[in-house]
Amino acid sequence: MFLSKHTGANGAAYTSILPPSELQKALEDAIGTERANLVIKGEIPVVTSCGSGMTAGILWLGLKLLGVGKIGLYDEVSCWLSLT
Repeated sequence: MFLSKHTGANGAAYTSILPPSELQKALEDAIGTERANLVIKGEIPVVTSCGSGMTAGILWLGLKLLGVGKIGLYDEVSCWLSLT
């Protein structure tokens, strides 16, 4: 959602994070413009989560680049440790 795939001059593939304007559009497409604005303003906290933390980390970075301040990041291991 927050990444763009590219091919370099040598034919090698690589991925980069979207610029802020495209990040905001992706967020708005996912949760709607009004809710996205509330998230960006810090009026709605966000938690990113996934099995390994990699996808959650990308989402966390994209939201940080948009200026979102209230973001939690949890992976499956963190959840499992909290249950033990």
